[in-house]
Amino acid sequence: MAKMLAYVLGRRPDEFGLVTDSEGFVKIKDLLKALGEEEGFRHVRQGSLDEILVTIPEAPIEIQEDRVRAKDRAHLAPHAPPETLPKLLYTCVRRRAYPVVLENGISPCNYPMVLLSSNKDMAKRIGRRSDGTPVMLTVSVDKAREAGVCFLSAGGCLYLSQAIPPSCFSGPPLRRLQDEPTSREPRTVPPAPPAPKLPGSFFPDPAEILFGEGGGRKDKRGKRPEWKRGRKRMQRMERKKGPRL
Repeated sequence: MAKMLAYVLGRRPDEFGLVTDSEGFVKIKDLLKALGEEEGFRHVRQGSLDEILVTIPEAPIEIQEDRVRAKDRAHLAPHAPPETLPKLLYTCVRRRAYPVVLENGISPCNYPMVLLSSNKDMAKRIGRRSDGTPVMLTVSVDKAREAGVCFLSAGGCLYLSQAIPPSCFSGPPLRRLQDEPTSREPRTVPPAPPAPKLPGSFFPDPAEILFGEGGGRKDKRGKRPEWKRGRKRMQRMERKKGPRL
């Protein structure tokens, strides 16, 4: 795990949809979300990072409050203007924020700058960390540059920008998006199983003890059991005889 963290934080955070700040830090919650998407590392929690600091003499990471970074950052690519840019970039926004984004443009949310990707799958992967059904937007790089937007390379297929005006990106029609179901069916919780009986024991029905087999309940035809009808007949006969002297 320590070697994995050294690679993610010190060499290629972009492979996992992560961006380091100016000091090389990544928010711990963002790191845990990214590792949770990787097979074999979904069990990693905050305590796992603390354990590395305690058990490894030369731990490859260091933690400050809610941030973590690699000690060796010599191979970390700097954020710099790219030599070439793709024609289209992609980013995702939360579904609830989409109407505001259409009106005001794309602003930074989880990062100090807007995080974009030239790969649709990576853009979806990043977007699902904050919304289970994010809205993907397509940014026209040429229109954005004409509007004065500057882009920085964040390594691999990731790019950063300050903000993107509404005229520089496109997305699905708002009306169609509102008609799509967003909530999943409620999860049904199965009833709790009955408590197991102790070996060699049984729990008698109180009605069976008082009234015999059947417990005073009606049969399938809606009639009372024979013993109860007989008792009613005896009570009627006693009343006809009158009180005893």
